[in-house]
Amino acid sequence: MSLAVQPQPSADTQSTTPAVEVVHVSVHYGTRVALEDVSFTIAPAARVAIVGPNGAGKSTLLKVIAGLIIPAEGEVRLFGKPPHATRDIAYVPQHKDVDWRFPLTVYDVVMMGRTAHIGLLRRPRREDHEAVRLALAEVDLLHLADRQIGQLSGGQQQRMFIARALAQEARIVLMDEPLNGLDVPSQRTVFRIWDMLRERGVTLLVATHDLDQANTMFDMVMVLNRRLLAYGVPSLVLTPGTLSAAYGPHLHLVPADDERVMVVSDTCCEGGEHV
Repeated sequence: MSLAVQPQPSADTQSTTPAVEVVHVSVHYGTRVALEDVSFTIAPAARVAIVGPNGAGKSTLLKVIAGLIIPAEGEVRLFGKPPHATRDIAYVPQHKDVDWRFPLTVYDVVMMGRTAHIGLLRRPRREDHEAVRLALAEVDLLHLADRQIGQLSGGQQQRMFIARALAQEARIVLMDEPLNGLDVPSQRTVFRIWDMLRERGVTLLVATHDLDQANTMFDMVMVLNRRLLAYGVPSLVLTPGTLSAAYGPHLHLVPADDERVMVVSDTCCEGGEHV
């Protein structure tokens, strides 16, 4: 894998109010530190990758931003509001965190994205059904609307969750290892949908183990190992020193002839628990 020159975030990602602002966030699981004093901001419409070894806190960080975990210290603001006070954020969990046997259809899951628009104890209106059908059509799943979620392929399951975010009209989408187990055509379909989200000004934050994708497909990369070790454009962040500090002896780096870095072996991510 070669680390090449990267595109800068476009001018329209700049805003006086960050899409995501994480301020001195720490999370503890008992006596174990999952995140320690993490701070950063993300501009609207930016595409950001989170990389780091298993146990680095990538999943924990996404759940904190989504409001699913309350940090021991620090705070999160989404367009200036706490997570519980906004419907701007959609979270796509890891495949293993979903009960795919549950008797829900694709349509049911995407309709969940309309919950904040519908309100509690109310029935979906015509505009809600229209929003769900439009979102399914945009990710090419309308023909599978009545399919039980466990009967979908991995790529279709990811597209279903993206459709839920579209129906929700979320301005921030968080995805936890969304490409794990997907074949190349399914990955390419997800990439095209990511481009559609960018065109709509949606901020995308993705936890990934794929350093090559982090380098070539994202505006910004953060390297995490409980602490935020580096955050910036990929060409300045994905350096031998930073990667070695994050992955330790599990990552083997070989310099290329043009002084770029080639990752030839990464054994950090085989098995183990995601944190």
